[in-house]
Amino acid sequence: MKYKNYIYSTTHDYYLVLPMKTASTTAGWIFTYFDFIVYTRNFSDDNSFIEFPNPSMSHIHSYYLPPEIENHKIIVTARNPYEKTLSRFLHAWIKETNPTPSDFEKYIINSAQNPNDSVTFPDDIIPNHIIHSENLFEDYIKIPFIKDSNLAKSGVLKEILEKRINKGRVEVDKEKFLTDKNKEIIYSFTKNQFELFGYEK
Repeated sequence: MKYKNYIYSTTHDYYLVLPMKTASTTAGWIFTYFDFIVYTRNFSDDNSFIEFPNPSMSHIHSYYLPPEIENHKIIVTARNPYEKTLSRFLHAWIKETNPTPSDFEKYIINSAQNPNDSVTFPDDIIPNHIIHSENLFEDYIKIPFIKDSNLAKSGVLKEILEKRINKGRVEVDKEKFLTDKNKEIIYSFTKNQFELFGYEK
């Protein structure tokens, strides 16, 4: 039996998509406050499944959305693809030695040749609201039910967003890693993210 997860709020009729390394941990906490719940579908075959809410989970990275949805609104967290890819690389680094630009180049070449969900974004998800990690508070309050909430009006939301909840374990000189050459490689497998989320190449 295989399973798929998605995040949805019956209160607000929104789906939530949280790509990796896009301030998604913080988003998971915030949207739980607004009644967003992880739902799990256990499939016995391609068409038959059992669905149940899974409130013990609040922070998942899944691009699955129920195929039967129509006209539902979608919120997506986003980050500059160059920064996001470097952050994903550093997050996965487990060796005792510090990573080098050469290590990063090997990683992105492999990602270009073998793209996966940790660095890509599907073309068929079109968000109604985008929360850019570079512009968190301003983007959150563009969402009507957040703008009108006590969380936003009290100043608590802004205070939460000013803190770095999931700080990276490894710090590097970004300019040495995000060279023009490496940016071109990253762009080759993240082009749609630049276009969809409004980032400049």
